[in-house]
Amino acid sequence: EVMEAGEVVKDPNLTLAEVARVVQSNEKYVSKAIAQFAKMNFNHYINYYRTIEARKILMDPEDTSSITEVMLGCGFGHKSTFYGAFRRFAGMTPSQFRTVAHRGDADTIEPILDSMTETMTDSTTAAR
Repeated sequence: EVMEAGEVVKDPNLTLAEVARVVQSNEKYVSKAIAQFAKMNFNHYINYYRTIEARKILMDPEDTSSITEVMLGCGFGHKSTFYGAFRRFAGMTPSQFRTVAHRGDADTIEPILDSMTETMTDSTTAAR
């Protein structure tokens, strides 16, 4: 729930210690919980939620932010990390995603959105 709220992940200096403090737990437990339920490490987990935030911005046809502005606004500090995470979770670059989303090509964008959502849903459901 903390990650889904969005604001925590936008901090580019976010650490496992900070997340543990926010959820009132310890680092070891939080790390283990992420690995068990999300089936990914802490950095991938945070970057997953950051890409969800970026996706929301990139889909907005009224938004005129550059890709770099989106990257920084979502908490990514490095372009390579942003592009790598976005490719991992969306299967394309942020620029490609924006183009497809603005084109209104539902047949292309819906499977991407579904797969990004299923990444987390499948892993948390399987762990229960």
